[in-house]
Amino acid sequence: MLKRFSRQDGFLELLATRAGVGLWEVIPHQGDLAHPKTKVTWTPEFRRVVGYTTAESYPDKLESWSSRIYSEDLVRIMTAFAAAIKDVKNQGAYDVKYRIVMPDGRPRWFRATGGAAYDAHGVPLRICGSLVDIHAEMEAKARDETRARELDALIDGFARDSSALFASLSSAAGEMQAAASAMAGTADQTSARSTEVAGSATQTSANIDTVAAASEELGGSVTEIGRQVQGSATLAEAAVVEADGTARLVQELSGAVSKIGDVVSLISSIAGQTNLLALNATIEAARAGEAGRGFAVVAAEVKELANQTAKATDEIASQITRIQDSTAQAVAAIGGFGTRIREISGLTTAIAAAVEEQNAATHEIVRNVSQAAAGAGDVMAGTASVSASAEETGRNAARVIAASSEVSDRSRELSAQTEGFLRSVRAA
Repeated sequence: MLKRFSRQDGFLELLATRAGVGLWEVIPHQGDLAHPKTKVTWTPEFRRVVGYTTAESYPDKLESWSSRIYSEDLVRIMTAFAAAIKDVKNQGAYDVKYRIVMPDGRPRWFRATGGAAYDAHGVPLRICGSLVDIHAEMEAKARDETRARELDALIDGFARDSSALFASLSSAAGEMQAAASAMAGTADQTSARSTEVAGSATQTSANIDTVAAASEELGGSVTEIGRQVQGSATLAEAAVVEADGTARLVQELSGAVSKIGDVVSLISSIAGQTNLLALNATIEAARAGEAGRGFAVVAAEVKELANQTAKATDEIASQITRIQDSTAQAVAAIGGFGTRIREISGLTTAIAAAVEEQNAATHEIVRNVSQAAAGAGDVMAGTASVSASAEETGRNAARVIAASSEVSDRSRELSAQTEGFLRSVRAA
């Protein structure tokens, strides 16, 4: 029938051979598409569209078409075609897209549309349709869908990443605020502690200055004591020398007194002999009578002088004995005095050495106190620097808190804007 119309009308001929639309027609035998007598017609343009040029390569059979449907689309298309033929109400209308395997083995997209004519009993008498190559459109659509999926994936990934980023940024801003607040509190505490330390350092410095002054005075006193002790030691040494000299003089005096005693003893002996001679002279004068009377007088006087001399020598001997005793006591006392002076000299020397050590220790104390004073000054300067740094840290912490608050606010605004942008992109 189609061929008959084509011979009668040049317009149908052009559609069948040059329009770029593959037309086809099926006339079922008694409504049975699978019956051997069912007639199928593929126009030359249909064959060309599906990649064939002759009826020998693409016979007028349903199998020519069905056997070349892409395997993934076969069940879907055959089901849709069967359902359309049964839809008498809509005159078997269908519009499907599927792939046909081309002669080179590659599937290609087509769009098939058609309809059917029925008898009074709903039996299909003729089924006609068209096949249009939509491969470029489907590839473009596939690319668009792929790009859309990729874009959706990118959008979803960006949304997740941005959401995580904003959450992290907000959390970091919160942590930064907390850290800055803690830093500000620490700075305040540090400043307060620095003020306390500065006060203590000031008091310590004043105390050290007092100790330094006292140490210097102590050093001066120790030096003066050392000088005086050294003078005492010198005097003690001189006293020892004087005591030794005095002891020697007393010893010499004792020797001289002993010699005087010897002379007195000699005089006493001579007085005794003189007394004896006077006695003998008296006796002889008595014998001489009147002639010896004058001699007797002289003898009596000599005897008296001898007796007086004896008494005098006895007295002198007694005095010499006392002098010798006193001299011995003086020698002993001077010896003890010399011993004590030597002991005092030794003690004075030891004291002088101790005072010298004390003087050195005092100078070391003064030096250490001076260093401590310098250290206290450094502590005061360092404390002032720490206090200034703490105040600056507090100001910086306040700026960080303000900046982190601003970051948090801007993060929320940017998050809202990003969500709005993503909604717009998805909607587009």
